[in-house]
Amino acid sequence: MEKKILRYTINHLSALVLVAFLLQVNPCRAQQQYGNTMPQGNAVTKKQKDKKALGPNDMKYPKMGGFSLGVDIAGLGGGLFGGNAIGGEVCADYSFYNRFFPTVEVGYEKSDKWNDNQSIHYQAAAPYGRIGVDYNLFYKKKHGHQLRIGARYGFSSFKYDIDANGLDEDGNPVNPEIKDPIWEEELIYNHHDMQARMQWLEFGISVRGKLTKHLYMGWGLRFKYELSTKKDTFGNPWYVPGYGRYKSNVIGISYVISYKF
Repeated sequence: MEKKILRYTINHLSALVLVAFLLQVNPCRAQQQYGNTMPQGNAVTKKQKDKKALGPNDMKYPKMGGFSLGVDIAGLGGGLFGGNAIGGEVCADYSFYNRFFPTVEVGYEKSDKWNDNQSIHYQAAAPYGRIGVDYNLFYKKKHGHQLRIGARYGFSSFKYDIDANGLDEDGNPVNPEIKDPIWEEELIYNHHDMQARMQWLEFGISVRGKLTKHLYMGWGLRFKYELSTKKDTFGNPWYVPGYGRYKSNVIGISYVISYKF
């Protein structure tokens, strides 16, 4: 009888020990199994989402896309084709994700203009600068072409001349109708090295075509708005370097050839 009781007790204790061991081992194996599979499922899902967001004709560009240096030759065309102003500029930008392009532009422009009846002569020549940023609407495209929209802050400090050197039909000098406020006599109007400063804002849209791995070319339109101007007391400038005709707003063009390093 005692042997039966002892055998029964040993059997039950063995069963309890086995159950306890299985309860300890199986959860660890289950946790290890599901712990290894869950991250893989998340990684696959994220990869699929990225691939779906890009599309077959898209690609993901690096954060630091590189430095580009170019020249804007639109200003040269004005003088070569009979215009009243000629100039050129150098532009530099840096690509972030092929999406954002902080830009610096520096140029020099000269104007030389007679009025309609050849009685007044305007001249000005000076450097100018712009800073701003462009946004590429084609930032994901594999083809590498760019459609940019952007904004600029522009500024120029310059000197200008106004001379009334024209002659009428009888050969007499023609001057603007300016009279001395006291003696009421006509005054000779020749003023040189007059000082002026101007600040303006630009909004633009441009196209850059990718010709080779490093070479780009394209044109654009710029809509310019005067912010502030400090003029000489003897007359307004006819032309502002980097801005154009002296008005509250003007439209300009650009034609840029650039090299990406």
